[in-house]
Amino acid sequence: MWRLCVLMMCLPVIGLASGGTPPSPLDWPNQREVLWYHSCGCADACWVAELRNRKNQQIKARLRCDCEQVFFRLGKQPEQQYASSCSAFSDENKFQEITRTLHELVQ
Repeated sequence: MWRLCVLMMCLPVIGLASGGTPPSPLDWPNQREVLWYHSCGCADACWVAELRNRKNQQIKARLRCDCEQVFFRLGKQPEQQYASSCSAFSDENKFQEITRTLHELVQ
């Protein structure tokens, strides 16, 4: 039993060691929605940004980079490639570019 307790206490540390960050909100103009961002590795080149309904947390849109390409999904539609490179999202304006791109795509 004690081994199970030790394992359960170590799981969060193992998860953080694998790279990535917990979700954090980005600026978004519509107060009924929230834009969440988290990285998943590749020195912050792997990331996911999800636009959600603030009330029921339903995903309205998702923009993500898999370290190489950028993909977009609107609602429950199939995911599609948005860009063949993540380079547009790799400078100091990364978060503003994510917000701007998602804003354009959901209009």
